Amino acid sequence: GIAADGAVGISAAWALRAPAAKAIAIVLQELSVPPGLYPLDVSVTINGDVAGRETLHGLDKSGAAPRTLTFAIPETTRGAPFFDIVLVNSNWITESILGTTRLIAYKLLRLSAMP
Repeated sequence: GIAADGAVGISAAWALRAPAAKAIAIVLQELSVPPGLYPLDVSVTINGDVAGRETLHGLDKSGAAPRTLTFAIPETTRGAPFFDIVLVNSNWITESILGTTRLIAYKLLRLSAMP
């Protein structure tokens, strides 16, 4: 799932209403963490069809701007009134904040449809 601050752990899912869309853009912020989390693969499906996979490498000490991943909506799915978008991550870490533990791989900043 997705936490209130955008943290994504094992996987995340959305329903997006955008019948004219031909692609989606996912804007995320990779983490600056100890070795072991990255590289990680983000696999994306749209309405059950594979849209693609991207590899994230994490941030170096200087940090980096948010990263935008773009995936074409599979031809068999285009024109649907809604898109069920699922991200599945190959790796994640455990993070503790004020005594609460959660899984995190990156922070989701935005998901949008593209014409």
